[in-house]
Amino acid sequence: NMIEDDRSTLLLVDDDDTFRTVLGRALERRGYAVSGADSVAAALARAQEQPPEYAVVDLKMPGDSGLV
Repeated sequence: NMIEDDRSTLLLVDDDDTFRTVLGRALERRGYAVSGADSVAAALARAQEQPPEYAVVDLKMPGDSGLV
């Protein structure tokens, strides 16, 4: 989904669905247009489709590190 407003875009990457949802809602209330991803691969794909201005990334996820 393309975000078509003037809010800052933020990619939230975390494998914990509940945490990602709660934090995403909190960030949206603070004015960010949030998109989420549950893995490094999903985050990289989403970032290529629509590069975010900011990212919040869990560093300890299964598979590749969030530092990629």
